[in-house]
Amino acid sequence: MRRETRGDRKAQTAAGDACRAAWGWAGGEYANKWSPIDYYFTDGIPLVCVGEFKRRNNPHRQYKTVFLSVRKYEALERARVAAGVDARYVVGYDDGIWWVDSFNVDASNPQILGRTDRANAPNDQEPVIEVPVASMTFLTKIDWPIA
Repeated sequence: MRRETRGDRKAQTAAGDACRAAWGWAGGEYANKWSPIDYYFTDGIPLVCVGEFKRRNNPHRQYKTVFLSVRKYEALERARVAAGVDARYVVGYDDGIWWVDSFNVDASNPQILGRTDRANAPNDQEPVIEVPVASMTFLTKIDWPIA
């Protein structure tokens, strides 16, 4: 798998800030770097939502689908059921942020997909679910931080 960069972290933090502002919630990022879920959102004290973030360096209409790791989907669903909260897959595109509730993701046809063209991660493939971009809801525009 590809290693997370400083630019990845900056984009994730910026997206979390934008989500909190747009949804009117507090919250933050999970401190454990190995957590499969990136964010938690609160409305006062109670947990109301968890979220997984992915940054794509293209406009949202360039591809019909976006990959969601099966491992991350399962973590979102476990949190949704166990805590009784929303679980959202949040994708940052060049032209804004879109999201979908994990409950609405069709996970019936996972595939092994990914990239093989990276010199530092030639086997960057894993079980994924292809989420139709058309099934996602626009949240907000964002000025992405420079890496």
